[in-house]
Amino acid sequence: IFIIIIFFFSSRRRHTRYISVTGVQTCALPISRSEKQFKQGLYDNALTTIELTLKLKPDTETISHLKKIKKRIKEVTRQKKLSYIKEARTLLSKLTQGYSQAILKQTKETILWLNKNKENEKDLHELITKLEKHLSAGVKQRFEAARNLYSKGKTQEALSIWLELKELTPEHANLQSHIERAEKVLIKFKELSNKPKLENKK
Repeated sequence: IFIIIIFFFSSRRRHTRYISVTGVQTCALPISRSEKQFKQGLYDNALTTIELTLKLKPDTETISHLKKIKKRIKEVTRQKKLSYIKEARTLLSKLTQGYSQAILKQTKETILWLNKNKENEKDLHELITKLEKHLSAGVKQRFEAARNLYSKGKTQEALSIWLELKELTPEHANLQSHIERAEKVLIKFKELSNKPKLENKK
């Protein structure tokens, strides 16, 4: 009997402790997860975690914590948007001076971010449109420059440009065919250069 009583109280303490810890973990888990996502810059994921948790109607303290994280995310996003807008306007000025691969890549990244966060801001839409026009013009210009190099026998230089452009515009209609053609030419050159030279027979 003594052993049974000890077992009963021991089990009860474990059960009570389990409920207490589980309750704390249930509240802390979404807070911890959204905090981690926020620190990693995964703002969309953090907001999703917060919204899903709020739908479950957690306790007041958890709601307060989650709303604070949500407010911080909105502020960081707002500051980031202002930074991207400033960067986009600087880019427009640089794009009028030439289309290097680096600046086109930066333009593509800026367009993607602004498109994701544009909402209903008219000025932002106009800014994106201008950047897209420059990106398209830059890709076309570099594509034709590579074709010109290819026609002059500078196959490796042309291929390098086309491969860079593929990173920017993988959907480009003629890019892949030009890349494949240049690669075949380079393979052929390599095969010919590796052939042993035959001595001239008199």
